[in-house]
Amino acid sequence: MPTVWEREKEKEKESTICSSDGAARCDAEHHPDRGGDPEQFKLISEAYETLSDEEKRKRYDEGGKEAVENGGGGGAGGPEDVFSAFFGGGGRRDAGPKQVAPMKHVLRVGLEDLYNGKTSRLAITRDRKCGTCNGSGVRKGGVVRTCGTCNGRKVVVRVRQIGPMIQQVRTVCPDCNGTGVQIREGDRCPDCKGKKLTKDRKVLEVYVEKGMKSGDKIVMRGEGNEEPDVAPGDIVFVVEQREHDVFKRKGADLLMVKKISLSQALCGFTETITHLDDRVLTYTVAPGSVIKDQSLMRIEGEGMPIKGDPLQKGNLFIVFKIVFPESLSPDQVERIAAALGAPEPATLTGDEEEVFMEEVEIEQFGQTKASINRSEHYDEDDEDGQGPGGVQCQQM
Repeated sequence: MPTVWEREKEKEKESTICSSDGAARCDAEHHPDRGGDPEQFKLISEAYETLSDEEKRKRYDEGGKEAVENGGGGGAGGPEDVFSAFFGGGGRRDAGPKQVAPMKHVLRVGLEDLYNGKTSRLAITRDRKCGTCNGSGVRKGGVVRTCGTCNGRKVVVRVRQIGPMIQQVRTVCPDCNGTGVQIREGDRCPDCKGKKLTKDRKVLEVYVEKGMKSGDKIVMRGEGNEEPDVAPGDIVFVVEQREHDVFKRKGADLLMVKKISLSQALCGFTETITHLDDRVLTYTVAPGSVIKDQSLMRIEGEGMPIKGDPLQKGNLFIVFKIVFPESLSPDQVERIAAALGAPEPATLTGDEEEVFMEEVEIEQFGQTKASINRSEHYDEDDEDGQGPGGVQCQQM
């Protein structure tokens, strides 16, 4: 069962207290004047009084509620519960994050690299703890002073009043930038100038695993930026595949377009494919097997390797696109007709209207504007002394 102090953490991230002297925190739900439980309100007030007292808050930060009650020492319960309720964050936030935020880089690779696997050598620049001062920012013999603005807490509490309500908000100390200390210029490390960090360049070997795809991540643990008293961050490389001239990829399958002649489509053929690992594959379409335009064929097991199990592969799909001849000679027409049979002539009655057609691009479909210049028709009709439609109008 959570304590009152722990429940207060879940209820709000900032402290809002009622009354100008700040003696008690206003809680509409538990205030006795509004029908609340007096004992519950007493416990809530006790929690606020602890945090509004500098010494008590320090003891609670170090040892929890029991440390406050006993006047010091450790105790059960995390100090972050109440601090989160009243000052917008956990009581141990001063320690900073457990790990520095990761560095992210896009790693552009070819489809053949994802098929075969590849090791790339990449140079990165990162922040590392200064080797001269070991990340302290102070020269040898120099002095580090506690920040007088935040008293070493790395944060400051700002108070603002809105009518009878007083609001306290915790922010990073502007004078020490959240470090809790200040270093005089003469005491600063000559290499990092008191910043505790220096730029470091390192060449990393990044292995692209077979079967990876765009969006996959390669994580180099602990190779990212460093900060004092915090675990080094990671470097995350995000794979991005470049377009390939021949193959398109979808999942573990590959797709390619193969142009063939009309003769090949009708008579059969043997062709080769140079794969992503430079193997040359050969396949045959038997004579008499007619390939239609946009036909789709599949070769099993010649797609992309499966990540984590590269011996297993997807499939290779081939779309056949027939390239028709621009024209045929009379002799070719005669031979084709002899081989395939001459086309049957259309049966005409003589009442048909002959039209002519021309070759166009598909983009022209739907672009014709069906507009009529009505004024021309009206002018033509007016020559006969009549209005539109041949009807005469007389003004009465």
